[in-house]
Amino acid sequence: MGFIDDYLNVLNRYLKVAQDEAVVHQVHLAIAEGLVLQGNYDEAQKILNELAVKPTIRKGVLMVGIRKTMADIAYMRQQYAEAAANYDAMIRSGLDVPEPGPTYYKYARALREKKENSQALQNYLTAVQYLGGEKSEKEKTGIVYKEIGDLYLIKDNPVISLDMYSKAFEAAGDAELKFWSQFLMGKTYMRMNKDDQAQNVFTQMKAASGAEGFWTKVTDFYVADYYWWNKYGESISR
Repeated sequence: MGFIDDYLNVLNRYLKVAQDEAVVHQVHLAIAEGLVLQGNYDEAQKILNELAVKPTIRKGVLMVGIRKTMADIAYMRQQYAEAAANYDAMIRSGLDVPEPGPTYYKYARALREKKENSQALQNYLTAVQYLGGEKSEKEKTGIVYKEIGDLYLIKDNPVISLDMYSKAFEAAGDAELKFWSQFLMGKTYMRMNKDDQAQNVFTQMKAASGAEGFWTKVTDFYVADYYWWNKYGESISR
């Protein structure tokens, strides 16, 4: 945070001597982005609102950065309708999308929160084309594959879901995401009535988790619950 404070101090001092209007606008955007990193969303939003109404900016390249930062603020505040609207406006501008992997991912997540699953899926698939090139983005790739798998399962396409969960497992650097991806693979196999394949996945998980491990307990409970409902669920629901 100290680095961000120094960065903002330099930018604010530069504003006092800057003469070119376009440069001043760029510096204001950079200040807003720095305020976002500090978590000072209200002050950042105020600057962005002032920039967005300037006639010389409205259709220029700088507007892309303004829209993205507005969208990011709304996303972090869980204001998903507003976030989606700003991401959409930025993408529809036809100009290059900054940080395309994370940006399309957040746009997809915002759409999913709005229950717009088909459009969300399209943007997840776009996001995954860009993610993975940078080390900082590789961790997101597993999550994106997992969430793509979830949406294909909602669309009743378990075959593609399995493929996505498998890719999530391979891409995940985090041990818990690996276990979660495997668990979803097992559940999907059971949904497809492929119990042997499901048990194979669950056995691998239990071996890695240990006899008393969390995921061993989760898989044992899920399998017992699944078979119980298959046996008694219909009579209970009558």
